[in-house]
Amino acid sequence: MIPRLLISAFLLIGYKLPLSAQFIYISPIPGSKYHNRQATIILKTGDSMDVSSLTPDRVSIVGSKSGTHSCRVVLADDGKTIVIYPIPEFVGSERVDVTIADGFRKRNGTMVKGVSFYFETHKDWTPQELEGIRKALEFSKQQAYGIDGLSGSEPTASIRNVCYQIAKPEILTNTSNAWDAHVFYYNFRTTNPLCFARTIIENDGDTLFFRQDNNQGVGFSIASNGYLIYHHDITVDWRMADSSYNEIASFQLGNGYVADEHDFDIFPNGRRLMLAYDTQIGINLSSLAPGKDSMNVIGLIVQELDASNNVLFEWRSWDHLEFDDAMFWIQNSLMNLPNGGTYDWVHGNSVRYFEDTALLVSCRHTSSIMKISLNTGKIIWEFGGENNDWVILNDPDAFTAADGNTYYFSGQHDAHILPNGNLLMFNNDNNLLPAQSGAKEYHLNQSTMTATLVWRYVHPPYNGANMISNAMGNAQRLPNGNTFINWGLIANVSQQFPKMTEVDPAGNIVWEFRWDADTINYSTYRGRKYEWRRCNLIPPDSYVLDSVTNYSAQLMWEGHSKISSYTLRYRPCGTSSWTTVTLTTNYYELTNLTPGTCYEWQVQANCSLYNESAPWGPLQQFVTLNLSAPEAPSGPFQAAYVLPNPVHDQGQLFLLLSADVPLQITVTDAVGSQLWQKSLPGISGLQTINLPARQWAKGAYWLQIRCPEQVRTLKLLRQ
Repeated sequence: MIPRLLISAFLLIGYKLPLSAQFIYISPIPGSKYHNRQATIILKTGDSMDVSSLTPDRVSIVGSKSGTHSCRVVLADDGKTIVIYPIPEFVGSERVDVTIADGFRKRNGTMVKGVSFYFETHKDWTPQELEGIRKALEFSKQQAYGIDGLSGSEPTASIRNVCYQIAKPEILTNTSNAWDAHVFYYNFRTTNPLCFARTIIENDGDTLFFRQDNNQGVGFSIASNGYLIYHHDITVDWRMADSSYNEIASFQLGNGYVADEHDFDIFPNGRRLMLAYDTQIGINLSSLAPGKDSMNVIGLIVQELDASNNVLFEWRSWDHLEFDDAMFWIQNSLMNLPNGGTYDWVHGNSVRYFEDTALLVSCRHTSSIMKISLNTGKIIWEFGGENNDWVILNDPDAFTAADGNTYYFSGQHDAHILPNGNLLMFNNDNNLLPAQSGAKEYHLNQSTMTATLVWRYVHPPYNGANMISNAMGNAQRLPNGNTFINWGLIANVSQQFPKMTEVDPAGNIVWEFRWDADTINYSTYRGRKYEWRRCNLIPPDSYVLDSVTNYSAQLMWEGHSKISSYTLRYRPCGTSSWTTVTLTTNYYELTNLTPGTCYEWQVQANCSLYNESAPWGPLQQFVTLNLSAPEAPSGPFQAAYVLPNPVHDQGQLFLLLSADVPLQITVTDAVGSQLWQKSLPGISGLQTINLPARQWAKGAYWLQIRCPEQVRTLKLLRQ
């Protein structure tokens, strides 16, 4: 095994970085390879940047085959991350030389010294190699889920009825000590009919939501922003839905990667964490296994993206891990693979924020949990696996393998930090003896690098048989202190094992579940328990600020027929006291504001239909004009916006008018050619106009709204 510091030294070949340079993060890593054609360049200094200094003339990008590239330089939403978009994209099998000249500046005026480096793109894949990549990812899914793939034809009406009967929940235990909430899951079935379904049930097994779909549903859960999320296996992206189960957005990675289904989260500020599996063809692994000189190897990509889809951070296993970092049972399996087979050596399955400045990434096939710096991209430490940096205390599960290493968990899933600072995981315990799958909680002392097991749950034998999870699974600490455990894939079909269990801190089972008619063939990748707020119906990107003056501002957001009222609250930034207004409209004009002052505002939806209120929406901010600044021009247009934007097949133009006026609406492309026009009477109040975006090609357009007294122009994106 090559020491990690030596790996870093190898990567710095060809990397000209002055000692006084101030970039602490550079992506692609200098000297790295296997990048996609769509790679962007990401730079961080750790401080806020002066956007006016980020000019393309300070950037040189030259591909060995594609030649000189122009570029677009963007300051990401965090105000710190510089993202450079090459124009056009690169080509395969080329070296790309990048030079950033001196002159980028921090907001405090400090100049950032330039840097020169190179990276390499992977080759262009032949049709045969693309088929090899497809088979490699299918192999990975078979290993993860016990089935050859997630995709299947949609069930017919008769099959749907069969599925509904065999997918019914059976509640084995339900006590008053169980947390009173809803269980979310997407079930897998290993035999036909597949009968996959996104499902929400109550503690007593009553089904609140059941939607059969053999292609959409892995990871069905509630994201950190309060919306439903799940993976789409055909389009290979993540979908977000509101609490009426209507899809409102889709999400993909940047830099040419496609979304893996193992984990995803999106936060109220629009940031998101995503994983991708990246297959490279023809990798020589003969040093690990004689004769394996042309293998299909699957690597791991981790990205953090902002609400504008800029990649803020990218980490790749190609740059930081060695092929022999895989667990002994993965390396042993390599010996039995044919040359040209698939070596899935990392298999990441969860990514979470850790202490605001790092990520916690769990990898099943290295059986390790990595803390990765968001500032530098370096691995700070590894917990478990062959590169374990910790002394593990009070853990009875020690197993010393033939490789001489001692392991306490293996093949784990869903590693995350609890509010108390401890680490909770689901331990599959694959290939350790005696195998004991279950939940484990460790107290981490990062000063002494000691990890102390403070809580552990292993299910009692069921009819004399141990419950061993061969794959999948998760553990969730609930607000009342209980722990919710999904046992994942149990390959032993000799017993009708429970599939989800809730236990109290003492390990008493307070709630337990399995599928009624066919539980031996059913499992779920993740099962979670939430308080389900069905009134969370305002899309998080629909909040609009318009017509800000010295003393007023227009606020708007997208409504929904199930919302009976809204609660709006606002206050000067940094103060503690809110002014609250109850509304029946999805727009409001704030008045009597103070000039030149920062304000923040939030909206909460209320639904009498469900007798509940949604969580407060994302915090929005604006600054009123200064007294010396001119007031906003008068006219009938109080506000205008398009939702969604970017649009797909159809969007809507929302207009808030102060008077009845004739309107003319036109859409033109980037060169001024008119694509669509509509004349109509404008009516005072909020008016909605449908936009036939399906007729337009993907790209950027200008939407102009004209009346006799005023013209408003909006930028529209079609995806």
